[in-house]
Amino acid sequence: MKRTIFTSVSVLALFAAGSAMAQDNTSDITQDGTNQSATVTQTDASSSDSDITQSNANNTAEVTQAGADNYSNVEQAADGATATVSQDSTAEAPTSNDPTNDSSVIQSGASEATVGQTGEGNASDVDQSGARSTADVTQLNGNRPAPGAANRLNQATIDQDADDADATIDQNGEGGTSTIFQSVTGSNSSALSTQLGEDNSSIINQTGVDSLATVSQSSGPGTAGNGSISTVDQGGISNDAFVTQNGAQNLSDVDQSGGNNVGTVDQL
Repeated sequence: MKRTIFTSVSVLALFAAGSAMAQDNTSDITQDGTNQSATVTQTDASSSDSDITQSNANNTAEVTQAGADNYSNVEQAADGATATVSQDSTAEAPTSNDPTNDSSVIQSGASEATVGQTGEGNASDVDQSGARSTADVTQLNGNRPAPGAANRLNQATIDQDADDADATIDQNGEGGTSTIFQSVTGSNSSALSTQLGEDNSSIINQTGVDSLATVSQSSGPGTAGNGSISTVDQGGISNDAFVTQNGAQNLSDVDQSGGNNVGTVDQL
């Protein structure tokens, strides 16, 4: 049986905009299957856009947007997936140059994704094809530039093909880039990337089973280019990596294969 909830939910989303009709709130929801739930709230926006597509059954999506130029796309083809997106942009940033908050969540497995963004210019991309996996992104204070100026956006990317995997990215500052890859062979793996300050870069690539990686970067406020770079590549079985970088322009590269290895990097 096919159920399509389009007009009614979209009308509710537009109604939530109330007097802000001139501010271009838009919502498009398509649901195919049974027992689906989609909720969109867009308020006080100077643009805002939301597109939710759900198929099969038992999927849940909730999007809340406020401020300027928020955009969200949730696409779930799984049975039992959950996606929650909250975007703020706080200071009603001008409508110019690149995203002021941006989120795309694609789930083809029965997994859970949560994205929370405040401030300006944050961008997040979550793609989950495994089952029972969890992705969590938090982004604060990504500063979107004036027209023609260089990007100062936070960028978070989580790509999970593994089952029973956990990935968390927490960014507070600007110009940070964090990427977590968990391949189909990387089941039961866990990755955490925490970035504070400016221009930090982290890549965690997990292809092994039962891997654990944590990266903590703190560059502090200051001029652009102060950030540190960390790369963690884990294969094998039950390998652990712990990276801590404080200060400016640290460089770390951890490559693990085999089994039951523990790698610790402290750059202070």
